[in-house]
Amino acid sequence: GEGAAAALAPVTPDAVKDMCDYLEINMYAEPHLIYIAKKLLEEPLPAGWEEHKDEDGETVYVEAESGQATLDHPLDEEYHKLVASERARLAHMELSLFNDPWVKFLDSDGVPYFYNFRTDDISFERPMDAQMRAAATIQARARGMADRTRLEKEGFKVKRIEAPKVSAAKARLVAQLHQNQMDHELAKAREEALARQEAEDRLQREQEEE
Repeated sequence: GEGAAAALAPVTPDAVKDMCDYLEINMYAEPHLIYIAKKLLEEPLPAGWEEHKDEDGETVYVEAESGQATLDHPLDEEYHKLVASERARLAHMELSLFNDPWVKFLDSDGVPYFYNFRTDDISFERPMDAQMRAAATIQARARGMADRTRLEKEGFKVKRIEAPKVSAAKARLVAQLHQNQMDHELAKAREEALARQEAEDRLQREQEEE
């Protein structure tokens, strides 16, 4: 039925973003944890559970036998624990340009594509991750040094060109990462402030009613 249809629909980057929010994964600072949100979306529901949409379009999980409905995913607790344990295990991988947030998806025709959760870029070829890029740069530099030594031995004068310390593109990306991080934290802080305000208002109303 509806649950089976939902399971067959390909997982989208937007659905993963929503699931990251739900599992409290910071996509900008913790791209190495995004795979957990995707995994939860791809995992079939436990036996006896079905997924439905209510009249507001919200996803509801129904236990077939009891007919009981909940907004919490049946695997919710298990995955929150997985996020906590992976976060602790990979604590050294904080906000870093070496954490490439490229995640592989399949479109509705089964064609693979890669989505970047920092830049919202899409690529149909596997992007080179930062470590591969660094290795390629080191290899190119080593080749360049070997060529330069050979030319100098042959009597050619090789001019050394000083490369800029940080490329403009990298500087923009770093600035964008920090901005995204700040926006994300600002939105979270605003939500927390609103929740506190609501709680205080509710308490005040209760005291006034007494």
